[in-house]
Amino acid sequence: MATTQTNQRKTAATKRSTAAKKAAGTRARNQAAKSTRTQARRTSRTARRTTTRAASTAEQQAQRQTNQVQELIERAALTYVGAALTAGDRVAQGYDYLRKTYGDTESVTRQLKRFERRGTTGRNRFERQVRKNRTRVERELRTRRNQFRREAKQVRRDVERQVKPLQSSVDLVSAQVENAVQAGVTEAQKAVERVVA
Repeated sequence: MATTQTNQRKTAATKRSTAAKKAAGTRARNQAAKSTRTQARRTSRTARRTTTRAASTAEQQAQRQTNQVQELIERAALTYVGAALTAGDRVAQGYDYLRKTYGDTESVTRQLKRFERRGTTGRNRFERQVRKNRTRVERELRTRRNQFRREAKQVRRDVERQVKPLQSSVDLVSAQVENAVQAGVTEAQKAVERVVA
């Protein structure tokens, strides 16, 4: 009778041990999977932050350059308007001077036409320069945008390359843990059979 009770206790202890080992294996698998998911989320978040920062920096740089070009254009336009107004004032105030200098209306007309031609030439030169600057800025913006897209794509690829080995490592660890648990279960069954027999 004592032997039967001892055998029952041993069997119960073996069952508890097997259940504990099986539970430990399940916990280990769950922990490994959780760790891999956490690492993948971290890597993904880091990649998103890097991409966002790069985009923000490129946009700020482009905005600064755009503002500088706008300031340059405004200054040039204001200078042009100021020069035109000054010239207009001088013409209004200096009519007597022109009449004295040139003597007749025809020579004054010729001189005014010369000024007008020179003003037209200056205006055309200014407009060409503005168009050229705008084209250059647009080209630089396109180049920077394309460069940013290429870099973002590269970051995404790098993140995916880093996640794949982690996934395969998790699969390997999971398989090893499962194998070890199964070996433990098999050994436990053999031990139970030896005890029972």
